[in-house]
Amino acid sequence: MKRKFNFYCILLLIAVAFSLFTAAQHFVEGFNSGYADATLEFQDRATGKTCKPYILDLRSHNPARRELAMTNTMTGNTDSLRVSKVTAWVVAEGTGSTPVLVTIGNMLVLLAMSGCCLAFWVVFIRLVLAVNRGEDFGESATRRLRLMGWYIIAIYLGEWLLPAFDTTPAVAYAGYDVSLHSEIDSMLLVIGLGLLMVSQLFAVGQKMKEENDLTI
Repeated sequence: MKRKFNFYCILLLIAVAFSLFTAAQHFVEGFNSGYADATLEFQDRATGKTCKPYILDLRSHNPARRELAMTNTMTGNTDSLRVSKVTAWVVAEGTGSTPVLVTIGNMLVLLAMSGCCLAFWVVFIRLVLAVNRGEDFGESATRRLRLMGWYIIAIYLGEWLLPAFDTTPAVAYAGYDVSLHSEIDSMLLVIGLGLLMVSQLFAVGQKMKEENDLTI
C-alpha cells in the first residue's frame, strides 16, 4: 500500500515539475513582452505621449464579424481572423487606484499566494512522511488535508484579487464589449473543495471508529 501511495506521489511531483516548466516558459514570454511594453512606454513618454499597455478581452456584438485577413504561409491562402484578445497601448489616463497602490496591492497578493503555495507543499510533504512512518489517518491527517484545501482556495481567491488592483483603462471600442483580461483557473477551487470534502470524510470515519471502539 505504501509503495502504491509513494508511486502516486511521484507521479504528482512529475506533473508539478512539468507544469512548473510550462509556467517558466510562460513567465519568460511574459517577461520579454512586458520588457518590450515598458520600453515602448518610456519611448512614448519621451515624445510627450501618455501611453500604457493593457491586455484586453474583446467581445464583438456581431458574432460573424472578422477584423483581420492574414496570409497562411502553410497553404498560401488568406485566412480571416476575429480579434478576441489584444494588447492595446491606450493614450489616456487610467481611472482607479494610483500606480503606487497598484504595485503594493499586487505585491501583497502575490506574496500571499506564494506563501500559500509553499505552505501547501510543506503540509503535503509532512503528510507523505507521516504515511511512510506508519501513522494512522487520524486527526493530524484530517487537519493537514483541511489545511491543504484552504491553501488552494486562498490561491484561487488571490487570482480574483489581482485584477482588482489593476487600473481600469478608459477604453470603449464601437461594436465591442471591452474588459481587462484575466486568467482564473477554476480547477483550483474544485481541488480545494475536493480536499475539504475528503478531510471531512476522514473526520467522519475517525468519529465512527472511535464510537465503535467505545462500543466494543
